[in-house]
Amino acid sequence: MSSEETVAAKILEAIHAIAAREAVHFLIARRADQAAIGYVHVARVLGSPHRGDLSYWIGEDYQGYATEAVVAAVGAALESLDLVSVEAGAHVCCTHPLLLDKLGKMMGASYDWSADVKKLAMPVMLVFADNDSVSQQHIAEFFALLGGGVKEPGWQNTQLSKARLAIVPGYSHYNFVSATELASIIDKYLADPLTNPPTGAAAASQAAPELTKSN
Repeated sequence: MSSEETVAAKILEAIHAIAAREAVHFLIARRADQAAIGYVHVARVLGSPHRGDLSYWIGEDYQGYATEAVVAAVGAALESLDLVSVEAGAHVCCTHPLLLDKLGKMMGASYDWSADVKKLAMPVMLVFADNDSVSQQHIAEFFALLGGGVKEPGWQNTQLSKARLAIVPGYSHYNFVSATELASIIDKYLADPLTNPPTGAAAASQAAPELTKSN
């Protein structure tokens, strides 16, 4: 088998594993020119449905990129494969143990910022795909922390929260940035985040001024 055929077979194997939700695979690209500089994947451990095995390769001149790439891959694997742990090994003759030590500290830290999210005073828009790696339950919980979707807005004198939620149909976490709908959704929000008092007929469908107590 030629090297091209070997690569093609590996790509096909990765596609099947992703479709079966048995692994996540990522090409590591340099931001400046999108040149491929490495590869990382997390696969479900055979016989242990909630454990994952991490492996990666990064060009010798690009070791600094590994931490960011591995953190992203592990995060995606924990979410999309429903894992509770990810394991990896490293050769003692290289810098990989340092990376894994750093990764372990990062993944062991608490990233529950729920209390801080509730304190955000500015308008916020959340955008996800309908087949996102982030579960719809978590999306709803995130939106609710911002005050969205937690109460009936009312038929007249509609009261909307300052938060907005957009679910883009027909995409996944990995390709929805290419959705043609995104630009118009974001442009509309930036032009009018619906946090200003509406006038006229718009009052029935847009955010109305906050009610004030009468003296």
